[in-house]
Amino acid sequence: MTDPARTAASAAAFDAWLDGFFADVFRRFPIDATWLGEHQHDHALPDYSSSGDTAWTERIRALIASLDAIPAEGLSEAQTYDRILARGALQLWLWETGSPFFQAGNPAFHTSEAIGAVAALLLGADRPSSEALEASIARMEAIPAFLETSRMRLRSAPLSWTELAIRQADAAVAYFRTGLPGWLAETGNEQPDVVAASQIAADAFEEHATWLRNVLAERRTGIPEAGSDALSRYLHQGHLLPATQDPAWWFDYAHAELIEATQELRELARAIDWRAGSRTLVQRLSDTHPDAERYDAAFPDAWEQGRAVAVQARLVDWPGEPVRFLSIAPMEADLWQAIRFPVYRGAPPLQPDGTARLFYPALDRSLPDADQQRILRQTNDARILLDYAIRNAGLGRHVQSVAARHTPTRIGRLAATVGTTRRLFFSGNAISDGWACYAVELMEEAGVLTPMLRLAEAQRRLQIAAQAVADVGLHTGELTFVRVARMYRDEVGLPSSQAMEQTVWISMHPGAGMAELVGAAGIDELRRTIEDRDGPRFDLRAFHDTFLSYGAIPVTLTAASMLNVSGS
Repeated sequence: MTDPARTAASAAAFDAWLDGFFADVFRRFPIDATWLGEHQHDHALPDYSSSGDTAWTERIRALIASLDAIPAEGLSEAQTYDRILARGALQLWLWETGSPFFQAGNPAFHTSEAIGAVAALLLGADRPSSEALEASIARMEAIPAFLETSRMRLRSAPLSWTELAIRQADAAVAYFRTGLPGWLAETGNEQPDVVAASQIAADAFEEHATWLRNVLAERRTGIPEAGSDALSRYLHQGHLLPATQDPAWWFDYAHAELIEATQELRELARAIDWRAGSRTLVQRLSDTHPDAERYDAAFPDAWEQGRAVAVQARLVDWPGEPVRFLSIAPMEADLWQAIRFPVYRGAPPLQPDGTARLFYPALDRSLPDADQQRILRQTNDARILLDYAIRNAGLGRHVQSVAARHTPTRIGRLAATVGTTRRLFFSGNAISDGWACYAVELMEEAGVLTPMLRLAEAQRRLQIAAQAVADVGLHTGELTFVRVARMYRDEVGLPSSQAMEQTVWISMHPGAGMAELVGAAGIDELRRTIEDRDGPRFDLRAFHDTFLSYGAIPVTLTAASMLNVSGS
């Protein structure tokens, strides 16, 4: 017989533990805390020294031990899920702290974090608050010591990672030396203390770039393999997939998806124009783009088109929260090229008055016509509708992130939020990326995609499958770095520079490349299962609204609840 007093005590003990867990996590990852809307640590940079890592490792073990001492009996479903997700996150951080893919061995991790420390406070702000400016001063003044720690820790690194860090450092020099001060002057926010701190950061990045070029670039090593054990951690402790779905299983599954996506792309291309190959037709997508006069309006117009279709087709209960469309400021353009900032930023889940933002490339009308045409062709109608308006700012990440803000699972409210380049909670990857992919599939089901848009999305699905193949193959040794780059170029059709860029990203982020395929496959399977179960009673909008109400948690947990199966 259940003892009410004991179960109440367990629930209270877990809530207290979770409060302490978040306090420790935000202290350890202050930049991620800023992105999430927790501003208590806005003045700080993380301690990624060897001693800092040792202290964090000890704290992780203490947190796991204290969590395991709390009885699971009496916890609500949301608490049970938070318990599972928190323990999984701690176990992943324990591995990541000593792995070569983060602060212990990746120079681009340090440069991107140092840039993100300031970007988290100022990115997209019209008039930054006095508190944000004060915090940015503290962080910019701390950048020299932060980068010095990097130089003390890194004895060698893969050349491609060092080259990326060099590009990021060079972009940071330009940003802090002239870009940020110029933007502050243009917006009426110029303050001597901010400008002085900006020059300190610029000097630090300049010194660091010199060291990267002259020292670390000469200490090159091969690309490390995370290994099957590490990938299994991401699959089972991050995505919470069953033990049978190990890296080998996903390698086979992704390879089969790659073959199927390739065939689908060829068939769509043949139906559109049998005389042209799929690669030629994909390239033709760039021919259809807004003209310069209506370029900025094209983004909210496409968003409204996608919203109207979703509402009319009863796909979801569309949220009322707005999205701001912001062109990337010229002083930030180089940073966006060097760092993979997400184009969509949901309202910070811990900031009640936040607003979602969609960033798109600026079209400088003072540029020569040829340069303007290049931007317009890159940001064509297909990309604006599918990527910006549906996958990110509309039915995809926006609808999902708004719903997540109201879920009872506390980690589920936060886990979809991207920090500087990745999500703090790996468990949010599959639902955020997978739902974004699934959202475009829904639009295709609704019949609103033209044949050329269907071709563009088929090309995207091909890339998603290749990304999963590359992730598993590269980090288990099944594929070499060169083989992955060739796959992206020859089988996916990416230009050589993009193929190399994507391969470098995969090599630095083990487990992340599988997320989109894992999430989309899980959502599709759950939908089919519930459709079969409910038969004619199945309501698509009700299914989606219920699914999204669980927040950014692994699809397996959501499925456990929706199918009335225990999630413990």
